[in-house]
Amino acid sequence: MSKKINSLFIPLRVNFRKHGSEIAEDIFYRFHPATFNVGPEICVFCKEQKNLTKEHVLPKWLFQNKKDIGFEIRSNQQSISYLKSVVPACNNCNNSILAEIEKKVIFILKNLEKNKYYDDNDLENIVRWLEILEYKLQVFSNRLKYIKYANETFSDFGMLPVSWMNHLWEMNPFKALSNLKFVQRNISIKNKSSNLNSLVIFKTKKPHFEFFHQPSEYIFISFPMYNNAIFYFFRRKFKNHKDSHPEAIEIMKKILD
Repeated sequence: MSKKINSLFIPLRVNFRKHGSEIAEDIFYRFHPATFNVGPEICVFCKEQKNLTKEHVLPKWLFQNKKDIGFEIRSNQQSISYLKSVVPACNNCNNSILAEIEKKVIFILKNLEKNKYYDDNDLENIVRWLEILEYKLQVFSNRLKYIKYANETFSDFGMLPVSWMNHLWEMNPFKALSNLKFVQRNISIKNKSSNLNSLVIFKTKKPHFEFFHQPSEYIFISFPMYNNAIFYFFRRKFKNHKDSHPEAIEIMKKILD
């Protein structure tokens, strides 16, 4: 099975090496109000324009297809359900690649919970899957328009993507573009062995769904069908899990408590 799931990541790596910069800039500028003569939508994984589908940012099995939970956009307290949170992907990338990757990841998660056989290659594939999730999250924030607070006076803010507004006070909206390219580069790298100490796996008392992330920094997911959860640092490298584990716990306490 390892060879089969490993092969599924190859076209994603190849596509981002060839077209990553073009795709990132299309995503970044497509919904900016100063952009004119926007071309047809493209698949955000391969640049294909035909047979586009809607790929859920978070897989439906992860939030169990619930309609009443979703993203809370901190920059303006906007809410949008996970069910409605999608990005454009061609039929091949959606159904022949991403869907198959998810099936294999579910199998790995099941083995993790039951302490059945798994190896470093399985853990590397979890890392690869988390990088894909992070990419979709960033694509989505670049496609979602900022909705201003009721008492805001700057009406033009509502024309900008959320990703731009997230970095407004840093005066660096182009950080959203660099984050997109950063995660594309991560996906295009085959070997993840040096990232394994950045992946922390927890046992939970009972199955439940919980999720949070900081773009290009970290992501946390607990799984509604298994007694486990994972935390992953996208940028940071650690010598061993003794270093990454307490830092993950500290972030989790601040956000979840």
